[in-house]
Amino acid sequence: MTRAAHRAASAGRLGGRVRRHTSLGCARPLRAGIAAALGAATLLAPVLPGPAASAAEQCGQRTSTVLLPETSYPLVAYGADHLAGLGVTGAGVTVAVVSSGVTAANPHFRSASGDVVLPGTTLLSPTDQSTAQYVDATGHTDLLELGTAAAGLVAARRLEGSGVMGLAPGATILPVQAYGVLPTDEARQAPLVPTPARLAAGIRYAVQHGARIVLVPLSIPTGSADLEAAVTEATQAGSLVVAGAGERTATGGGSDGARYPAAYPAALAVSAVSQRGVPVATTMRAPYLGVAAPGEALNTTVGAFGDCLVGQTPTAGYAAALTAATAALVAQRFPDEGPQLWKYRIEASAIRPDSDRRDPALGWGLLSPYDALTLTRGGDRPGPDAPGNVRTVVPAAIAAASPIAVAADPLEDSRRLGLWLGGIALAGALALRMIRSLRAR
Repeated sequence: MTRAAHRAASAGRLGGRVRRHTSLGCARPLRAGIAAALGAATLLAPVLPGPAASAAEQCGQRTSTVLLPETSYPLVAYGADHLAGLGVTGAGVTVAVVSSGVTAANPHFRSASGDVVLPGTTLLSPTDQSTAQYVDATGHTDLLELGTAAAGLVAARRLEGSGVMGLAPGATILPVQAYGVLPTDEARQAPLVPTPARLAAGIRYAVQHGARIVLVPLSIPTGSADLEAAVTEATQAGSLVVAGAGERTATGGGSDGARYPAAYPAALAVSAVSQRGVPVATTMRAPYLGVAAPGEALNTTVGAFGDCLVGQTPTAGYAAALTAATAALVAQRFPDEGPQLWKYRIEASAIRPDSDRRDPALGWGLLSPYDALTLTRGGDRPGPDAPGNVRTVVPAAIAAASPIAVAADPLEDSRRLGLWLGGIALAGALALRMIRSLRAR
């Protein structure tokens, strides 16, 4: 399949019609209902739901293995087989998941070549028995199941009887347990909530232990200079931080308040769209968004017993996981380019309504893994600026100081005669009118 055909097919599986740039900067129609959805989204009621339910709440407690045979639709839309045809699976790339831990006992995290989930760490300090159950020294416990679901979207291995597979099924996962519960004001759970300090420490641990891609599914309304420094240090060390941008809610940081670390310039911030590839009421609107990806109704890994459908509403953490998987593929294919160019590839190749403009809900557009892997860099490509690239600006022409030579007009004498005769006729008519006026008196 050619690159153009693949692009059209993947866009078509996510919706209706949009203008799309090519490598030459030309616009062309594609099947993705983005433009219409953007207009419709502004008409939605301002009363917004609260945070999306965790995977643990959606899937409940299980005691036996459940496998879902349906292939997760992003694998179909993104053409997972064609990605593998490019020779990339994420092999050799470690993706850190700075989240609630990863349940390493899930069967999708076992393979003939060894365990998919590496020994990680926890940043939590339990204060009593009720909080101790959330904590695991290697990061292999996840009662919230957010980290496990995200890790599956990145690197789950295929099992017979299951349609679940990560978009980068050759990558390895490094779990960094930075929280055990979603943000809450409940005092007894204070040791378990995400904080800027824990997220910063988690990012630093990930980089120090070899992660080229650092996935932070959950961003929070409060940032810090230390957290921003951790993201910057990661970039300088050769690692890309991919962060979920969060959802719009009526509480917390406000309906469109910045979320961190997603809002930091060095991070790749990801918003969530529906199965159809369109933004919804809860999709974050922010000027720092990099790309958008599906975050709704995704088959992935949950708990130690197989598969579950997560994302009752579009959830940025799951969208960020698909983007982190894409980043792992890009890092494998272009290991020497580094995090800034990996980020650029993902943003510049995204499918968007306006080729040269960032959208408030989609960032630079819908994630397009195949395009990110086949993007030809160079030139004044529409969209985000490439690292170190200065766009060529063509100045307006300045008039020369010397006089402009005008060719002789062959009809000039005739025109002069016509004007002279016309002037005489007009003068005569005015004189006759004055004479008649005087006689009338």
